[in-house]
Amino acid sequence: MELVRGIRITDYCDREQLSTRDRLDLFIKVCQGIQHAHQKGIIHRDIKPWNILVTLHDGVPVPKVIDFGIAKAVEGRLTDATVYTQLHQFIGTPAYMSPEQAEMSGLDVDTRSDIYSLGVLLYELLTGVTPFDAKELMSQGIDAMRRTIREQEPVWPSTRLRQSALAAASAGASRLPDPGSRISPHASLPSDLDWIVMRCLEKDRGRRYETANGLAADLKRHLGNEPVVARPPSAAYRFQKAFRRNKLVFAAGTAVVAALVLGLTASLWQTAVAQRARDNEAQERVKAEAAEKQAELSARDATARLSESLLGQARATRMSRQVGYREEVFALLRRARDLDTPNKQIPARNGGRPCPSWSRASRCWTTSALSSSAVTTTREPVSGSAG
Repeated sequence: MELVRGIRITDYCDREQLSTRDRLDLFIKVCQGIQHAHQKGIIHRDIKPWNILVTLHDGVPVPKVIDFGIAKAVEGRLTDATVYTQLHQFIGTPAYMSPEQAEMSGLDVDTRSDIYSLGVLLYELLTGVTPFDAKELMSQGIDAMRRTIREQEPVWPSTRLRQSALAAASAGASRLPDPGSRISPHASLPSDLDWIVMRCLEKDRGRRYETANGLAADLKRHLGNEPVVARPPSAAYRFQKAFRRNKLVFAAGTAVVAALVLGLTASLWQTAVAQRARDNEAQERVKAEAAEKQAELSARDATARLSESLLGQARATRMSRQVGYREEVFALLRRARDLDTPNKQIPARNGGRPCPSWSRASRCWTTSALSSSAVTTTREPVSGSAG
């Protein structure tokens, strides 16, 4: 039998002030040792810091698991903290004992009982205390102790750390914890470790890890930023783990997506500017056409008014019967004819009828003027002859 010289795993972690990652690496080696024992058909049933000693091999810490087997526990006391009845049915240390061990119902205890004890040890390495206080359990008596282990749910490790931090703050201990504590109460735990520890501490052994290797594998997944089996999977959780594993790839992808978004934004902005320019141009064109049309209407109106004025002057001149009025009338009519007015219509009379066009108006005005002239010419000799 090998003589193991070393110190308890919790004392070693405190003395060396190991980080959470280093504690997990050391604990994984413990899981591998327990797995080896399980493969040999041995169930420890009393895993606790006193039974895990750390020695140095070439400066590398190596944990050693000691005191295996129920036979030795039945024949003699393992440590002062080991509790058993006179019938040797209650075997183990209460703070590290699984619910099925505390049940004492005759149910076979299998390797998953050691998984529970490993969860308690991991809880202590991370928080500095066990899920249930050993002194409090011992003071309750056997029945109350068994009921607590079997029914009461432990506080999550991260919650226990926060409670320790609040207690230290209320006590005025704002510096590092005292040498007797396991880990700084100001530390924080990743949520993955909460899930891993609490899966080990399930009351129903069917919900715990099947093997110590399964527990070690989940811890390795956590250290490798991979999704852990203990945690309920979700899309956000898987994405977070994938991002932590592939930060460079995600950074490059993010840069590409950002460039595409910026390019698309610039393209949309330029398209909007061009469309706005086209809309403004169309509006200006509509305004220009409206102004042009208005100007044309105004010009036509002015031309129509001038034409009416010329026709009115021609009519007045014809009615005046002054000498040479015919030439003046025709001059006014030609001026009115030369005006650019649509649907020109001279209100000249030919037997009381309007003349609808300039050619016919000229004939009407000419006929009217000649008729008036003939009448005047005919009447003049008569007047002279009478005289």
